Amino acid sequence: MAASVASLFAISLTKQGINGGDSIKALVFLTIILTVCVQGLSARWVARWLRVRSDEARGAMIVGCNPFGRTIAHLIKERGEEVVMIDANPEYCRQAQLENLKVLRTSALNMDALSDIGVATIGTFLTATSNSEVNAVLAQRVLEEFRPPRVLAVYPDQARDFDVEEPEVVLGSPGVKRAFSSRLSIKKWSQYLSTKEVKITDTVLDLDQHKFKRQCDHLTALINAGTVIPLLIQRQDQLRIAKAEEEWQPCDRITYGLHIPKPNFGLSLPKLSQQPEPNQSLLSTQIAPLKCYT
Repeated sequence: MAASVASLFAISLTKQGINGGDSIKALVFLTIILTVCVQGLSARWVARWLRVRSDEARGAMIVGCNPFGRTIAHLIKERGEEVVMIDANPEYCRQAQLENLKVLRTSALNMDALSDIGVATIGTFLTATSNSEVNAVLAQRVLEEFRPPRVLAVYPDQARDFDVEEPEVVLGSPGVKRAFSSRLSIKKWSQYLSTKEVKITDTVLDLDQHKFKRQCDHLTALINAGTVIPLLIQRQDQLRIAKAEEEWQPCDRITYGLHIPKPNFGLSLPKLSQQPEPNQSLLSTQIAPLKCYT
């Protein structure tokens, strides 16, 4: 627009015999070129300084104030990042407020409410209700309308037969990632947390490639057995909610939930478990203090 107006003025001035028309046009074009070049070349550094780059956006918005969702919220909050929780269940919201979590009692399908609390500015949007259908649909809709940097949903792998509710919709966008594990049942792990059968554990993956591979294989076996659910990944100075298809890297600090069933004191002898046991020498685990978010 500016270039068009400058050209028009230059032609008008020239027709009227007034000098300087070409100079004005040249100055306008020079200003446009300098503006584009300066802003284009400095945008990355300015965004980094202001911490508004999408890959550096922090904080999380979690839909689902169940015990599992509240546990994730506490872990993120304890690492100094802001967390907002959303749920329509009054009892879950009350419990979250008692635990000093920021919570909004509303339907997560209310896009106006999500916009008002800043869904477009947070780093991660996570749907973690016990309904996989809702998780999948809501994550897809938020991605399409607000485009937050990371959108994750808890939903099962439809290619497997698990004791979880499978979504009928298929996520068509690669921008929505499956959170935590394809074997995760929110209802089941919330029950584990309520009965204090979960320990929150940290491990750092080794730099040595041989040991790193053994650690990854061991963790994968535990995840596939349903004994372990990866929760968070600290990579350098960036904290991320774990994805089901996560590609681990050496020096990653992985925070995960370890299911430790309560002993059976019944008269009948329990069946021998075929599930792999956590190898402490491989994982070099540290048991973190855990509150029971029931």
